[in-house]
Amino acid sequence: MNGQKEIVWSSNVSNAAPNSSAQILDSGNLVLRDNRGSITWESIQHPSHSLLPNAIVSTNTRTGEKVVLKSWKSPSDPSTGSFSAGIFIGLPEMNSIYLNGFQVVVDKEGAAYATNTVSNSSTFRYYALTPQGTLVEIYRELGKEEWEVTWKSKGSECDDYGTCGSFGICDSGSSPICSCLRGFEPKYMEEWSRGNWTAGCIRKTQIQCEITNSSNQHGKLDGFFRLTKVKVPDIADWSDANEEECREQCLRNCSCLAYSYYERIGCMLWSVNLIDLQKFTRGGADLYIRLVQSDLDKKRDVKAVISVTIVIGTIAMVICTYFHGGGEANKQEKSNEILLSNWGVVYQNYQVKLEELPLLDLEKLAAATNNFHEANKLGQGGFGPVYRGKLPGGQEIAVKRLSSASAQGLEEFMNELMLISKIRHRNLVRLVGCCIKGDGKLLITEYMPNKSLDAFLFDPVKRMTLD
Repeated sequence: MNGQKEIVWSSNVSNAAPNSSAQILDSGNLVLRDNRGSITWESIQHPSHSLLPNAIVSTNTRTGEKVVLKSWKSPSDPSTGSFSAGIFIGLPEMNSIYLNGFQVVVDKEGAAYATNTVSNSSTFRYYALTPQGTLVEIYRELGKEEWEVTWKSKGSECDDYGTCGSFGICDSGSSPICSCLRGFEPKYMEEWSRGNWTAGCIRKTQIQCEITNSSNQHGKLDGFFRLTKVKVPDIADWSDANEEECREQCLRNCSCLAYSYYERIGCMLWSVNLIDLQKFTRGGADLYIRLVQSDLDKKRDVKAVISVTIVIGTIAMVICTYFHGGGEANKQEKSNEILLSNWGVVYQNYQVKLEELPLLDLEKLAAATNNFHEANKLGQGGFGPVYRGKLPGGQEIAVKRLSSASAQGLEEFMNELMLISKIRHRNLVRLVGCCIKGDGKLLITEYMPNKSLDAFLFDPVKRMTLD
């Protein structure tokens, strides 16, 4: 009750006994006991925005009943907000029951539930859904008063719901981060090319079962394309079918667009637009997308095209090297020079000494920055976001990544690359390397723990430390 004795919250216990008492346990669980001491209601069975140890979130495939976390409207308003969180699977950071305490169980009654346990009694950890829709892990050691946020579900733009729209998949390690699933293309190409992906993608070719149902024209049966290490789409239907039956069940139902079989969860089917897909570098689940056979056969065509392209490209590079090098005498001198290319187009105006500017793999940079995690983000400028990272040898780096929304293109990128690589001064940041993969362009420099000089020049306190 509030100060005016108005009820603002109630446990809604239907069989409340007289002389009942409420108690908060050391685990954080609020329990209601009757006059015999028996628990008639407990908060871990009815979570609000927090998932305490031993609490559960669940879904029942038979009754449709769900127990989910519900966000507050604001940090000071506990009324129900705009976000909810149910069973989540395949998150790379939550693979271990021992480390993270999560376990997913499916019982014989068709109910699937996830529970969170803490094995170390000297620590306390719980999860909360913020008013902004971010799931956070909050941790405290025994004897300490400070609570610490040790994990957030939102580490990149890909963690925003539906970033790439329907039938789009988000990969924070790629640039641009959104792409259409195989067999699909952007619904509005102009919007998509500008980095507005919310309209999503549409199917290129109608699937065979729809053609058969509408015009009775028979052809090759539809098939499935396998996506690995992904966060599965939202709004799934559960089935008690085994893995093989799951595939057949989806194939027989023309409205089934995809399926996935996950250990301890079972068969999941999707008959609505696939949305909120995300690609992981590890963990995740396998998702099978329904496609017409012609789209599945394109995999072999792509291999043939790549083979021909490699052969032609190799011949062209040999010819260019010979004429550009002026014959055998210059081959050794030119062997240490590289030509940066983008989608097969060679930009001969930009040549950089290989020993001065090593090329780094995108996969290594993704690993160094924890997949470009938001926690490693140092800031953002006109070029794009900058992330802190650490290479396998221990060297700390700053990774500047060209944003898809940036007005700067390849020419501006190359100009900055050339400028930093040629100018050497103790007061200038040192270039470590670069990475160009597809449309992705990344500039890697040494990490400056004390930030840049402007942090001292324009700070009235720090400027006093300068000579």
